[in-house]
Amino acid sequence: MKKLVFLLITLAAMVLLAIPVVADDTSDLNYMESVRAEYMDRINSEGQTMIFDEIRLVEEGSPYSFPLTVGTGDYEIWGVGGPGMRDLNIRIYSADRTLLAEDTETDNYPVLSFSEPVSRSHRVIIEGSEFEAGIDQGYYLIIVVRN
Repeated sequence: MKKLVFLLITLAAMVLLAIPVVADDTSDLNYMESVRAEYMDRINSEGQTMIFDEIRLVEEGSPYSFPLTVGTGDYEIWGVGGPGMRDLNIRIYSADRTLLAEDTETDNYPVLSFSEPVSRSHRVIIEGSEFEAGIDQGYYLIIVVRN
């Protein structure tokens, strides 16, 4: 819980101070890469293991999914929506299509936690469900860590 509070405070500060307006695609991508660098520093300092990370462009109404295979252990999935995105949603399903965790907040910083008793594959679905007026796509960052 302490890590989650730290994460949310850090993200809120970055959004308020970093980019108050939507910039062009290059600026948005550069911003997301700087956010990724900050997360990597945090992962290293907290002794977590980064399993997966990706910056990708997502369009409103067009969810993106990818397979994720993990071993036994406790995991977190962190998401950050880029400038212009108001709500980023993440869901993770087991191979048998059972919902393991989902973001239920209406914000740009979803955080999911799940535990695995055995190694197996999953399906992660990411959706930018709300954007600023006049914007229908944006970059997001997703990071999967093992605690």
